[in-house]
Amino acid sequence: MAWAESSPEWAESVQIYTYGQIANQLGVPLYPVHISAAHTVETVKRLKAEGMNVVGETIACFLSTTAPEMDAKGMGGKAKIQPPIRFEKDRERLWRGIQEGTISVVGTDSLCYSASFKTEADFW
Repeated sequence: MAWAESSPEWAESVQIYTYGQIANQLGVPLYPVHISAAHTVETVKRLKAEGMNVVGETIACFLSTTAPEMDAKGMGGKAKIQPPIRFEKDRERLWRGIQEGTISVVGTDSLCYSASFKTEADFW
């Protein structure tokens, strides 16, 4: 949970809001990938309501687990990705975002690493 807590959800939202404003001024769409936070779903919803062309994307691990669940399973460094796996409220909001169309893509972020890459070094 410390990894999720070290990366506040508002930081993700601020970046997407900023990039949304830039994209809107340039007249190009915005495709924010790996949305992980409930707050960010609200940010994307707001940008779309303002008429901006935003395609929200999340990944399967944010829809299927939480940081406390990963900690309880002893996943350690193997569960550390960026943005981090977050909390139940985030998972629930991501699913609602899909249902309402705010999140329209579920992507992947599969990278092949050996277990030693994520377990033998101090992640911090």
